[in-house]
Amino acid sequence: MIRSYPRYFRPIHAGILKYVLLGLILFLLVTIRSGDVLAHTKGKPVIANKALGPYYAYVWINPWPAETGTLHVTVSITEMSLRDPDEQMPVLGADVTLSMEHPNGFIESMSIQATHDQAISKLKYAENLNVDHPGEWRMTVAIQGESGEHSLELPVEVTGEVIKVGSKDPWSRLWIWFQRLFGRN
Repeated sequence: MIRSYPRYFRPIHAGILKYVLLGLILFLLVTIRSGDVLAHTKGKPVIANKALGPYYAYVWINPWPAETGTLHVTVSITEMSLRDPDEQMPVLGADVTLSMEHPNGFIESMSIQATHDQAISKLKYAENLNVDHPGEWRMTVAIQGESGEHSLELPVEVTGEVIKVGSKDPWSRLWIWFQRLFGRN
């Protein structure tokens, strides 16, 4: 049986095409997967090399600009190396607490412990914060280490729509608002 191929698609081109497609698929798989990995330091570095006593802090927030929903916060803490004053060494084993507070007082503030478990690089601390209201929030990063407790504050402008919690029934939302107002869960 004689097969006829178009001039531009001979059997030799079919073999090359197979390798080109395989390479394209591998490239896409690698780049799509690396997006998940890079998310942990891909956000904007909102604090870089900020001196906090003997420590130096770096803070990344993803997504940036911050939007309602899940904010991924990564913190890196370093200190000066004893061997080389120009070199910084990572600080491991510190307690890092992330807090966010909305200035109007009606929205519940949040506080969570950042750990190495949530970070892709185990030299960093990371955690997700669920922010359901837009506005100007105040984030506090508190570091408790061998040399004491140090903290820094930074403003975070959160954009987007209000994420409604609970029922869409207006009476249920009013009840949730009263519970938050008086500190009852």
